[in-house]
Amino acid sequence: MKKIILLFMMSAMLHSVSFTQVSKGSLLLGGDLSIFIQEQKTLSGTANKNDGFSFSPLIGVATRQDIIQGGYLQIGSSKSTNNFSSAITETNNTGVGYFIRKYSSIKNNFSGFIQGNAGVGYSTSSFEIQTTINKSKQTSVGINVSPGLSYKVSQKLHLEAGLKNIASVSYQVTKNLIDNPGINDVLRSTQISVSSSLNNFSSNLYFGFRLLLDRKKS
Repeated sequence: MKKIILLFMMSAMLHSVSFTQVSKGSLLLGGDLSIFIQEQKTLSGTANKNDGFSFSPLIGVATRQDIIQGGYLQIGSSKSTNNFSSAITETNNTGVGYFIRKYSSIKNNFSGFIQGNAGVGYSTSSFEIQTTINKSKQTSVGINVSPGLSYKVSQKLHLEAGLKNIASVSYQVTKNLIDNPGINDVLRSTQISVSSSLNNFSSNLYFGFRLLLDRKKS
């Protein structure tokens, strides 16, 4: 089923017709928000608890017919607690980036799109258990490609479904600060990665909405 959905999305974009879906000067507004709370309980009480959120607003302008360019922000935070070991892990991340999206009209208010992103991210995390404290800071630079489908509910409201980071390249620099009894050290590491999410379809599938405002008609 997953492969069928993916093939449909790709073929729809490749076999699209040429009439204009997005006029030059149109404004794209949107964002993705996720909030999660997870608990694992035993007969004696709560064993593990994970909670957090992520928010990514974006804004773009159609610089040409069917082509939108713009920017986005990324904000996120999470906390994980293990009551058995008293371990606590906290993570915070921020980021900013540029995107370009190409629409291709299909029919019956459907259109496909390909979006490329280039961004910079910064995150901090801490792991604390008893007298051991490990902290890390990570800076990353990456580019990725995401295909999707859009359905025009009204003149302004569009529903979307797509695959995040179907292909990506990233460069990461991580600094780990170790603060243990008798040990105080800093470890620095770098990583370059090239990846594809085709084998992890479900975790990269997203649904959302966008506001597409044609300023010539407003």
